[in-house]
Amino acid sequence: MKVLLVLAWAFGPHKMTATAQASGACKYMFALPPKGHCRACLFASPRTGDPAWADLFAVTVKDYRLFNYILDIVTHVPTLGYATLPNATVIQPSTAQAGVRLDILCNHHVICYCAMIDYKDTMATPTTAQDASRKSCILGPSSTMPEAAKALAVIINEFGVGDEKALAMLKALHTASMV
Repeated sequence: MKVLLVLAWAFGPHKMTATAQASGACKYMFALPPKGHCRACLFASPRTGDPAWADLFAVTVKDYRLFNYILDIVTHVPTLGYATLPNATVIQPSTAQAGVRLDILCNHHVICYCAMIDYKDTMATPTTAQDASRKSCILGPSSTMPEAAKALAVIINEFGVGDEKALAMLKALHTASMV
């Protein structure tokens, strides 16, 4: 999986914005930049520490956004004892701006995250050859979200992010779809 990690200087020489996805998001979070010197926009992040660590990150990097998709298996691991960052936005199939194929890779790809957050801009933006194949995961506007994805999200939400039952259900779904 390609890790997106882009560092761009913004707002003066002592402040930068970091954008990262999946394991890149983890690496950024573990680096814990000096307090007040960085902003972050993170996607599809695993649970990277216990609740105390997640709170420490939120205090250290006050200006951050984390987007996790409820059906992305990566955002549910590891489970016991780990926490998601306190201000995470959990994308739900019922409110996403785009329909995404119910598939382990589609549910995790940053292109699909972008489409679920802003469908029109994502479809209008040129993609690299590497990302073009994942653009086929995007089914269309929000009305194209599979009903099975909406139903599964209701169940996963009942269990809770990072719950062992939620993780088992997502693993079973993705194992069955790969057969």
